[in-house]
Amino acid sequence: MSTPDGEEPVSDRSWVLSEVRRKTIAEIVLQEGTVSTANLSRRLQVSEMTIRRDLKKLEELGILKRTFGGAIATGRSEDVAISQRAVQNREKKEAIARACAALVQPGEILLMDAGTTMAACAAALPEESGILVVTNGIMVVNSLLNKTGIQVYVLGGTLELAPQLITGISVIEKLRSLHADKAFITSSAMGEDGSISDANIHQSEIKRYMMQAASQKILAIDSSKIGHHSLNRFAHISDFDILVVDDQITPEHLARLGREAKRIIVAPVSSAAPPTSLAKRSPEAAEPGSASRRMPL
Repeated sequence: MSTPDGEEPVSDRSWVLSEVRRKTIAEIVLQEGTVSTANLSRRLQVSEMTIRRDLKKLEELGILKRTFGGAIATGRSEDVAISQRAVQNREKKEAIARACAALVQPGEILLMDAGTTMAACAAALPEESGILVVTNGIMVVNSLLNKTGIQVYVLGGTLELAPQLITGISVIEKLRSLHADKAFITSSAMGEDGSISDANIHQSEIKRYMMQAASQKILAIDSSKIGHHSLNRFAHISDFDILVVDDQITPEHLARLGREAKRIIVAPVSSAAPPTSLAKRSPEAAEPGSASRRMPL
């Protein structure tokens, strides 16, 4: 029996699981680098025609590139090894980190995303500030180990070794009960249309809940990730109060994003000059420390 879009069902499940199947295909391709249509057909128990349609859709999203008889990873949506990501665009991440640290006020509660950019932001935080950092990122925790003046709350759940983060329903349930002054979020990619996406399915959902739990939402992303798309879209640039980006961003990208972003802070990479703010602070921004009495840990 065919589905409404002409696809064959996966076992006895409904055609509505086609999105789940495509995410599974993307994860396989990204993990293995290359895969054949016939192999995917056998593993997912659907026809090769269905697989070819899925691959076409994923190629349109920029997640993979179709080849004769299969597909290869593009490298844009992959959860790249931590050791490799830690050295990629290091100067840009450090510039962004300094600009993010300058936004933090004493006594604030911060929600911090996982990843190498967030690890750099954590390392730049002022130690004697009385702030509390809530995170599910192992690299963020490691950056704060020697900062005795900063309190750290680690969200508990299932450890994902490769991206070094903690996921699971327990993380989401805890975030539902919290309120923070600021949420610092990063991502794998930002489209020219302002769409924000990430390679990790589970972390994308956690990012959404972090954003919901904070009075002020700050996106920290280096310029090399702009103009690309990753597997899981979780937000739009207009959902954030502030975008922090390095000064290697192209004028064209800056102009396009400037039409959507509430405020952009451009962090200088190669000089000691202060960051440049291209828009006024959102009037909805919360007062510093306003969440400190409302967050049950």
